[in-house]
This record gives sequence, structure tokens and C-alpha cells, in this order.
Amino acid sequence: MKKVLLVLSIALCMATFVGCGSNKKAETNFNNHLIEVRNNLFAGEDSTYYATVCTGEREQDYALDGVVNELVPFGIVTIARLDNEALNQDEYPFTLVVNGENITGSLEKSPYDNTYSADIEQVIADDAEISLVLTLDGTNFNQTLTNVSSTFGVSKDDAISIACDELKDSIKTLSKEKDNFSEAFIKILKDYSGESNRYYWYVGIISPEGKTSGILIDTSSGDIISKKV
Repeated sequence: MKKVLLVLSIALCMATFVGCGSNKKAETNFNNHLIEVRNNLFAGEDSTYYATVCTGEREQDYALDGVVNELVPFGIVTIARLDNEALNQDEYPFTLVVNGENITGSLEKSPYDNTYSADIEQVIADDAEISLVLTLDGTNFNQTLTNVSSTFGVSKDDAISIACDELKDSIKTLSKEKDNFSEAFIKILKDYSGESNRYYWYVGIISPEGKTSGILIDTSSGDIISKKV
């Protein structure tokens, strides 16, 4: 859970803002100000490594500048050791097989932790059959990835509705500081503590002045794990 809270803290520093009122109107306003939205998450592992593919849309020139630019598709492929130990190289070539078609590239090391990732710049359908193939320090990884987000009890739209309700007082306060709204995002986070295989929706908002608010929601129950108002 410490790692989840760390990820939340980092996410709050990068969060984005929008105005919400109530019910469907509030959710429509929220959606109009999204600069990043993650739609699905595929995952797979062997005895040593854990891999994910998360796809969605984000603004083309990603910047916390109060302006929502055109959204473009993205697909983040990520891999790391289950024990979080470091790997030896700066990058690893990979092949992602999506419905029988190969997508190739190189996973590059994160400057912040021991994960490796790459953007395939496309969205993968929820019902796609995908597998990830690569060699890491002499060990072959060849695993089918399953759509774990398809089992979430709380959908992306549900998470937005919860956020608009739970953060409404904070949103009203931030909204008064400037006439025009700023930006927002919704992400899928995984609990890497090793105690469970839980996933969370994180919804973040920020005012044009840089004041932030956000909420972490359990994807199974809808319970609020953490909130900053």
C-alpha cells in the first residue's frame, strides 16, 4: 500500500482540473476537460516478471497549461520484475502480438523506478487477443495478457460520477478562482504491495493556479481509498 500511496502522491503533482456540477451535466463537463483517459488494462505474468498494456487517449502536446488540446490514442506497454529488482540494460526490444499482428519496439527504463515501458501509439480493443514476447537478461518472457479491466465492478464512467460527487466542494472552490476551467484525467493504478492484486481508478483535477484535488477508488467495490480535497 505504501507504493500505491507513493503513486498517488506523484499523480497529485501531475493532476488536472475541470468543473463539475451534478449528475450527467457534471460528468459531461468533466469529460470535456479530460487531457488523459485510460480505457482498459491488460496484464500477465510469469514466475519473475509482470507486464501490462494500458490504452486510451491523451492530448497530443501533453502539458498542464489549462488548455485541452486534441486527444490522440496511446498504448503503454510496461514490464518489471515481480520483486522490483533492477534489470541490467537501458532498453529491451519487444514484440506485442495483437490479434495475430506484430507490433515491435523497445521498452526503455523509467527514470523513476525499475519499470520499462514504450508507447505503441494506438488503442487496443477490449476483446483483443494479445501476448507480449521479449528476452530480459537471458530470460524469455512470452505471456498472454488478459483484460483485467473487464472484470472491474466499477466502470470508468462510474469512477467519474463518484469523483464529481465526492470532490464537488473542492471543485466549486477551485472554480471560483478563474472563469474558465482547466484539465482533468482518469488513470488505472495497480497495487504493487504484493499483498493483493487490486486495481484502482485515480481521478485527478487541478486549477489553473496549480491547486490540486484527487481521489483513489477501488475498482471492485467503489470504496474510496484516499482523497485529497
